[in-house]
Amino acid sequence: MIILMNDPKSGQKMPTPELLTAMSDYNAALLEAGVLLALEGLSNSEQDAKITVAKGKQTVKDGPFTEAKELVGGFWIIQVRSKADALEWATRMPSIEGAIVEVRRVAEIDDFKGIMPPEAVAQEEKIRDSLAKRGV
Repeated sequence: MIILMNDPKSGQKMPTPELLTAMSDYNAALLEAGVLLALEGLSNSEQDAKITVAKGKQTVKDGPFTEAKELVGGFWIIQVRSKADALEWATRMPSIEGAIVEVRRVAEIDDFKGIMPPEAVAQEEKIRDSLAKRGV
């Protein structure tokens, strides 16, 4: 997964038409290469919310979250052969001043076998099969 972390101050501004075009070209290149599984941009608005848990109690806070040091601005889920391939794609992303790009491996159900109870593994596999049938 490639995660774009924006500076909250710049995350509130709309990107320039040139940056939007460059991002669209980047997305098209990922698609054409056959590595893109999903992508989305995320907002920083009043419609956002964050839930924290402390001492068993949930607290809901409404956005935007300008006090944050960085905000997730968007993500791409790609399927590549290696970390090196993922890093190569991440470095091709158009530059955004002040942004940080993270590359993280998406955990697979096999990562939890032996820790997760077998019934939970079976349920997760069933969920993933159902999503695959729906094309998600």
